[in-house]
Amino acid sequence: MKTKFWKVFTAFAAGVALMPFAACDNEDYTSSPNRPDYDINYVYLYEPVQAYSSIEFKATGDFLESLDNPLALTPVRCTKPAPADIHVQVVIDPTLVDSYNEANKTDYGFMAGVELVSTEFTIPKGEYLSTEEITMNIVDHEALKQNQKDLILPIKIETLSGDGKISEHNEVYIHFVYEANFITVSSYYQELLGQDPATWSASMATLTLSDALSSRWAADGDMTFTVEPASDYVAEFNKNYGNGYEYQFLEGVTVKAAKIAQGTSKGDIVLSASVPSGMASGTRYVVPLRIKSVSGIGAALMSDEEICYVAVYVPPFTLMSGTPVGSRISYDSSMNWTLSVNGNTVASEASEGYPEMLWSELFLCNGELAPWVEGDVCEIDFGRSYNLTGLGMSFYAWYYALVDFKSFEYSADGSTWNSAVIDFRWSAYSSSGTIKFSFPVEARYLRFTIGEPNYDYPGYEDIWNTGLYFYAK
Repeated sequence: MKTKFWKVFTAFAAGVALMPFAACDNEDYTSSPNRPDYDINYVYLYEPVQAYSSIEFKATGDFLESLDNPLALTPVRCTKPAPADIHVQVVIDPTLVDSYNEANKTDYGFMAGVELVSTEFTIPKGEYLSTEEITMNIVDHEALKQNQKDLILPIKIETLSGDGKISEHNEVYIHFVYEANFITVSSYYQELLGQDPATWSASMATLTLSDALSSRWAADGDMTFTVEPASDYVAEFNKNYGNGYEYQFLEGVTVKAAKIAQGTSKGDIVLSASVPSGMASGTRYVVPLRIKSVSGIGAALMSDEEICYVAVYVPPFTLMSGTPVGSRISYDSSMNWTLSVNGNTVASEASEGYPEMLWSELFLCNGELAPWVEGDVCEIDFGRSYNLTGLGMSFYAWYYALVDFKSFEYSADGSTWNSAVIDFRWSAYSSSGTIKFSFPVEARYLRFTIGEPNYDYPGYEDIWNTGLYFYAK
């Protein structure tokens, strides 16, 4: 139990309620009409300077804050101006520890290794305070290093000579509070794997949770952790972090390292995991990690259940509004691009000597030939692979523009197709826009189904595209 110093004076204040416990400034004292004239001049000790009533230390025996040495605590005090010099002797009294613990239901140990700089003090005639403060030196930190528990140092008035009486409550207690270097754990990490299955094994062989571990202060020695997967926390993760998705437990995870190095206050958790069978775009896995224990000088876990979640999934290929990265590419006559609409190759309908008409007249739909309509399926063969990052389109006017695609697919070979999640809409009243891919895709073929027109009104149902271009890295 860590009792703050001022709490121990509750009983004291009640027992000697007639005593003034503010700093004994004689002018304030004599000018107050509410203070009675005491028959007895009590001599007592009062709480130390506030900052030193409770001193925090760590397992190395060092204090968390720098302290002056010797450390000034408090003067000796009296309740009335001394009629003559009062001489007081103070001592450290270890026998008071047990009575203190019994009275306060605590378990403090005695703070050894402390000496008082002086034990003799004088309150001069006419004054309330001794001319010197009680000061102490910490001469041995072994008690702090060996106990690693809260300690107290009882100081009391031993003898008094002069016109005064030692108060019944003539002691103070300096608290030395042990503070562990508590560890906290970051709650949630997410590892996004690329679409290429060939990269998954390498990505999952080393999953690094950077700065997952934090200590209250820089470690006084290496801290090592025991970490284990905890499948019983999957439901808790889905409840707090699932965002409507159901994650399943990631099997076959081993912890390769979990450490905070000496002199630092951050540390990584490094995992190794195998690729789950059936992993595909959109699949989601989670491994809850329970931090079971920590070893190191003064190290302790903040709670018994320190849990860190690691989510691993292959994000779906998504089309989103925004500007793609990479360079813009558009058709010119040197390119071997071909197009089909609803399964019919369009190139044969363009003028044989002007292949660019494939794009400027038919596919771009701003000419004699029919425009796009909702449900048209367009397929492009670039004649080579591009690392595509998005596309752009322009329309004759906003009322001939497109709302979105009904579907969008890409392929490297023309036979295996990967579908996209459609998460964009052209801005209202906009005649142009760009779409970015959630990640670059290596593709030779694109296939998309035309969605609704922007202005669904009789006579304006068609979609008149005047430009189509792509972005690639």
